[in-house]
Amino acid sequence: MTGGDAGIGRAICEAGAGAAAASLGGGSIGIDADIGTDENRRALIDAVGQLGGVDVLVLNAATQHRAGWRDAAPDDLQRQIDVNFISTFALVQAFVPGMVERGWGRIIMIGSVQEVRPNPELPVYAALKAAQENFVRNLARDVARSGVTCNVVSPGVIETARSRAVLADAAVRASWLERIPAGRFGAAAECAAAVRFLISDAGAYITGQTIRVDGGLSIA
Repeated sequence: MTGGDAGIGRAICEAGAGAAAASLGGGSIGIDADIGTDENRRALIDAVGQLGGVDVLVLNAATQHRAGWRDAAPDDLQRQIDVNFISTFALVQAFVPGMVERGWGRIIMIGSVQEVRPNPELPVYAALKAAQENFVRNLARDVARSGVTCNVVSPGVIETARSRAVLADAAVRASWLERIPAGRFGAAAECAAAVRFLISDAGAYITGQTIRVDGGLSIA
């Protein structure tokens, strides 16, 4: 699990990894690593490799820089590419072959409603989330016969520490609520529930799909 220290990632860790560790009578550990750099990605891969094989890979870490396409700075552009896509590709290359060899695995990438409803202030982030969704479909088709599934859980507006600063503005909050068919914001635990379902045996026949946890925002 990447990006598990706060928000949606933390909820996923608590709902998924925590339950798994408890059922196995074990615990969990955290590894502090900036997966946006090649050196740190390699260190993370080596550290995880020493713990044994990876059966479930949840790719949640992401970064975003608010700037329209005219104003996106090269450094910010590259940073988003490194964290949001290259790291995903590298971790898939590192851990998925082992899943294929063992005949079982779960890959879940955390997407965004911006795959289909891009925000003009986040054109790079939105484009990379769309690229990730395409990668999932490509990968899922390739590994399906090996007992490995690959899906996207795509949140809409979820109340987390990151979003609360924006939603603190009453006008902005009201505007979003008006656009969401369900009439409310989502909770991180609801995203975690979708991930846990896909990891479980109940989700074994689902692959190459996107589950949108967005209160209907993507179809509004």
